[in-house]
Amino acid sequence: MGMMNTMRTRMHVILWILLILFIGSMTVGGLVGGADIVNQLFGRVDASKAIAVVNGEAISPDLFYHQLEHNLEQTRIQGIELDDRALNFERDRIINQLIETSLINQEIEKRDIKVTDQEIYFELVNNPPQELRTIPDFLTNDVFDEAKYKLALQNPQGDEWRPIENYVRQSLPRQKLFNQIRAGVHISESDVRNEYILQNVEYTVSALVIRTSRFNQPEFNPTEDDMENYFFLNPDEFHQDQQRVLSYVEWVKSPSDEDTLLAKETAQDILSRLKAGDDFAELANEFSEDPGNSTPEGTGRGGNLGWFGKGQMVAPFEEAAFSAQPGDIVGPVETDFGIHVIQVKDRRIENEEEQVLASHILLKIDMGPTTREKIKNAATQFSFDVEDYGFDQAVERNSNELRKMQPLTEQSMFIPPFGYFPEPAKFAFANKLGSVSDVIESDQSFTVLRLDSIL
Repeated sequence: MGMMNTMRTRMHVILWILLILFIGSMTVGGLVGGADIVNQLFGRVDASKAIAVVNGEAISPDLFYHQLEHNLEQTRIQGIELDDRALNFERDRIINQLIETSLINQEIEKRDIKVTDQEIYFELVNNPPQELRTIPDFLTNDVFDEAKYKLALQNPQGDEWRPIENYVRQSLPRQKLFNQIRAGVHISESDVRNEYILQNVEYTVSALVIRTSRFNQPEFNPTEDDMENYFFLNPDEFHQDQQRVLSYVEWVKSPSDEDTLLAKETAQDILSRLKAGDDFAELANEFSEDPGNSTPEGTGRGGNLGWFGKGQMVAPFEEAAFSAQPGDIVGPVETDFGIHVIQVKDRRIENEEEQVLASHILLKIDMGPTTREKIKNAATQFSFDVEDYGFDQAVERNSNELRKMQPLTEQSMFIPPFGYFPEPAKFAFANKLGSVSDVIESDQSFTVLRLDSIL
């Protein structure tokens, strides 16, 4: 039983590492063919239903944005804020990954690659995932003990092995596919010889350097006719995609003071329940919005943060935790991540460093429906004022900040600082100079656009 309890407590760690390995195994090296992105960009594919189409198979925006939000949340937990360039890179990376995954799955289906229960069991017995090899109950003298592992495998308790079985069931078809691909690669003797020479044979190179400054070059001053003739004879060298320049007014979606107050009130309610004797871990599993609190089994981790020293948490959280004594519950504490209720369990000195053992309940400060409606109403009122007074007068009457986008081509879909936002390019290339858009909603804001110039 001790062995299985250890597996239960460490299962979330095991699964995260397996998931990372699994995702890593799905990449095939860059963006490969089959993704009908151009159709989606130009409106021939409904952007609300597909972020890309791979050989007729749609990749839903929900899947993309769910993965993006998860990745961004993980960076926030680490105290990292992505700039616009890094954010766009992350979006590109996720889209490429989803396309690659779709292509691999299609190839698996095309080749009719399947796995049996016997193959899964064989893989678990003979090739246990590396993370399982580090569980203390599977070690003898700090070395993986195959006998202990197989004994646990032959005597499962409950559903502890189910997530690992599911991982192997999903990864084996990909492994079979890659094995088939590798088996089809033929390396000739000349390939081996050339590679050996490339890696091992050294060359001595002699070079003669002649400085151009030693030669008298006649000065060349082309005439207008020369330049004009060259331009017409070499049009491809001067080709540039047509561009559009837009100005815009933006209403950013962000939580209001009322949303912050609502989160603090919820935190106060939790504190009242804790004072009345409710269990902290149970309330953490019920209320905490920290992704790190989730487990594959859905039971939660009770808000446990483990031991941490100074400099590992954001300043307000660290100050509150290190100012408390074991047994104290402090909060509400506001940070960039939200509102925290913190339980300090213990303190110690480790390697001359003060550390705290703590749990927390995180309540995110999200934009509520009332706040969203107020922001949307402000954008809508501006749009009405544009109809009545014109765009520039509407900006002045509403004291808005007028901004300009970088020049857009018809293919533009990632626009600083918005990120993935294909609507401006669609609007710009479908309307006349001076046209003003309706209110356009993106993930982060409501926006009204005006087409200022055509380049």
